[in-house]
Order: sequence, then C-alpha cells, then structure tokens
Amino acid sequence: MTVGLLGTGPFSDARRTALAAHPQVVLAPPAPPLPDLVAMARAEVEDGLDQVLGGYLDALDAAFVAVPPSDHFRVAEAVIRRGVPAFLEWPPAASVSECATLVDVAEEAGVEVGVSQPLRVHPAVAALPPDRRAALILVRREVVFPEASAPPWSRWLAETLDLCCTLAQSHSVQRVDVEAVRRTSAWPVVVAFGLRFHSGTYAQVSLRPAEKTPRGTLFVADSEGDREIDLTTVPLDHLITFETRAFVDALLAQQPAPHPVLDALQTMRLTERMLAKLR
Repeated sequence: MTVGLLGTGPFSDARRTALAAHPQVVLAPPAPPLPDLVAMARAEVEDGLDQVLGGYLDALDAAFVAVPPSDHFRVAEAVIRRGVPAFLEWPPAASVSECATLVDVAEEAGVEVGVSQPLRVHPAVAALPPDRRAALILVRREVVFPEASAPPWSRWLAETLDLCCTLAQSHSVQRVDVEAVRRTSAWPVVVAFGLRFHSGTYAQVSLRPAEKTPRGTLFVADSEGDREIDLTTVPLDHLITFETRAFVDALLAQQPAPHPVLDALQTMRLTERMLAKLR
C-alpha cells in the first residue's frame, strides 16, 4: 500500500514514523509544497487544486491530510473526489456544513474517510467490552497548552465529547448542560458539562487548562461493573501511532474506517451545540 502525507501538521512526524514502520506500507515521496496546496485550495477555479495534486494522488492508495484547518476542506475534498481513501486531522473541516459535504463526497466516491480522535484508541478504553454500553461516564481532564496561545477549548470539547459518545455507543443526546467560569480573561478557566443520551447514558465532564502536568481520569460504570482509567498513562504520540495503524489496517482488511467522517460530523454538531451555550 502506497501512502502519502499532505501537509506538515503537528502530528505529521508521528504519523510518518508509524507509517514507515508498518510492514505493508510504502511511503510516497513528499507531496507538493504546502504553499502551493494552500494557494490552490483558496483558488476560485474549482479544478485548480486537482491539477496540482492529480498526478500525485493517482499513485496513492491512501492519503493523510494535515494542512491548516482553513484549507482542510478543499484539500480533503480533492483527495476524496479522486477516489483516494483519506485520514484527516481534527478538525476535518472549518464548519459543520463543510464536514457534511465531505460526508456526501465520500459516499459518492465510495471511499473510506477517517478522522483523528486519539482518545478512542487509548488501550484501556479499547479494552472495554465492545458490547456493553456505559450507563455512567465521568471524565476529569487538565490539559497543558502553550502559554502564548489561547486554550483550544473547541478541540478539547470535541475530543472529550467523542470519547463520551464512543462509550455511550451513540451521538444522540437528549439534553446538554454546560457551565463555564471566567475571571480576568475572556477565556474560561474551567468548563463543566453534562450529557443525557436518549439511550439513558449520562456523562459528566470537567475540563481545565493545566500549568505543567496533564491529568485525566475516566470512570465508566454499567450494570456489570465499573472501571477507572488514567488517560495520561499513554503518551499522545503513541495514541497517534495506534490510530494511524488502525486506519491502515482497516483499509488493508477492506473494513470501515475506525472513526469515520460521519462520526466526526456528529461530534462537530455536538461541539457547536456546546459552544453556543458557552457564548
């Protein structure tokens, strides 16, 4: 299987290492330079980006897309329309409507499209019985971020929401309650929310920035028992490796993507619902 990497996102090195170590993967030469991709993604001519990428994509069996979020949609759309299975970094698009278009394009092209959500592949989470829906989910996370930047609340919410939906085996949420505490900054210092799923599952989550050391615990309970998981025991680079291999292995086995773009669309809708309550 020949796999190409498009863009130089923050996880590109970890993805490249994981792909290079896969016994059934051949890494393609570097894609056209990122400035060219970005320029063509913003071009008014619809087939401009396809002209830049066409020959490159024709040699690929799969592509990992890691361009800036503002250009993610146009590059991903060009890859998918070419019939190349794609793995997209989060967020898969800049808006819910763009992500919905990617879902439609993937269905029309008949190709698998996966989206990054590394908490799903944490070994302790993956080891939970797949046939048992959680009745109660409690998540507490303190996440480190560069001091010079604003906390990426949207991404933190999305990855934690996705984890809850994975354990609840549903994206169908009946009620959302959310509260944020702000002090001197416009940005919250802590966010807490509760989700009541139509299936009956209840999830309660608290998120806040950490100064130095990340912390994260997950408690899951159902009628058969309960389990507490330390989400920080596995480094993020390892989780990136796990989900990279999982996507490639699914393609090789002709199975659906482990985290398909349709799931990502549903997570984006929930995230927008949550952010609307925080504004």
